Amino acid sequence: MKNLKLFYFILISLQILLSCSSDDNTTSQNIIIGEWQQIRTIEIDNNGNESAEDLTTCEKQGRLILNTNGSLGFLRFFEDDNQNCMEDDSFVNGSWEAENEEYTFNFVFFNSDTNSNQEFSQTPIEVTFPNENTMRIKELETESNSIEFFIAEFIRIN
Repeated sequence: MKNLKLFYFILISLQILLSCSSDDNTTSQNIIIGEWQQIRTIEIDNNGNESAEDLTTCEKQGRLILNTNGSLGFLRFFEDDNQNCMEDDSFVNGSWEAENEEYTFNFVFFNSDTNSNQEFSQTPIEVTFPNENTMRIKELETESNSIEFFIAEFIRIN
């Protein structure tokens, strides 16, 4: 009788613990929030072969900032012809959203050459988190006949 009571106690405790677990969608939305530094790009060709390329020290100064309110900011850097590291003068902001672990990013670029905004949306094939401080955004490559996928890999800064 004593063992039976212990069994029921454990069974009820497990049911309570399992029913109180957090919603997966909330967890996946929260993990993306933060400041991210892109560290490399990975191209996957039509045969499944991967080719990784680390970003330059200059390019690594860029940041993707994803806020809790769904807004985003993106700072980009590049090396000019004289090898000087320059911030891209195209201001990028926008929004992001997550639904059923599918992310959508809406970007607004300010084109200083035309003095106008350009908008586009991006829904990657997948956004994965190998750990809480690494994010990989995988996209279908549409502008190349030999490259099938493009992956941007980021590490969490904040």
